[in-house]
Amino acid sequence: MTPDELLRRLYEAHDPAIKAFGDALQPGITNRIGVRMPAVRLIARDVMKDDVRAFLKEALEPGVLDRQEAIMVAGIVIGAARGLRSEERLAYARRYLPLLDGWATCDLFGSALKVFREDRARYLPFIAGCLRSPDKWTVRTAEVWLLEHYREKDWVGEVLTLLDEPRVLELAESEYYLSMSLAWCLSMMYTVGPGKVADWMEERLAVGRLDRETGRRTVRKIGESFRPSAEEKAAVKIRLAPYFSAGRRRGA
Repeated sequence: MTPDELLRRLYEAHDPAIKAFGDALQPGITNRIGVRMPAVRLIARDVMKDDVRAFLKEALEPGVLDRQEAIMVAGIVIGAARGLRSEERLAYARRYLPLLDGWATCDLFGSALKVFREDRARYLPFIAGCLRSPDKWTVRTAEVWLLEHYREKDWVGEVLTLLDEPRVLELAESEYYLSMSLAWCLSMMYTVGPGKVADWMEERLAVGRLDRETGRRTVRKIGESFRPSAEEKAAVKIRLAPYFSAGRRRGA
């Protein structure tokens, strides 16, 4: 399938109601066609029946993919196509990341690219580099990779070290969707390492490295999750509550 054929398939699956719904969920995103995700995934499977390398070679050229659902299809293909070597997937990922333009494409690719599970230690530096990216959506995608593919007890310390990256913390303070992704990542790591995550948060809240709003969002997400016990939810809420008081000064 060529990128032009992909676009035709997506427009054939256009649903005005889905476009209106998606536009409400993703304000500011103007390149959506309006296609249900099951249809997007079905079209991606059809792409993977053909010459995937030929498709990606053309699709990842600058300016070729300019519709959100087409970008999603390419992300699914990079993550799931059979026959691609791990290093190939990461090479395609490097070319693909600049196409990401919002939380929906970031989060889809964050879960679709599973290559990290093959050798977590080997590919962690790739994620570390993405966390330092000047592009905020690349940073969010890297955070989703961590919460999706490194959410294990033995990896909590490594993940928290990466999240201490100044770029990550600065974006969380200044950008809503990056605050939410950091809170999401921390809350998921809390499910496998509650003590380490609570210590990390308190140490950074105490000196103002982690902004209070992201801290609040993390505690709220922990409370909303079914994974931590009631005791673990209560413990982190009580422990960190003093850092969210209105009268507390930054770094005090």
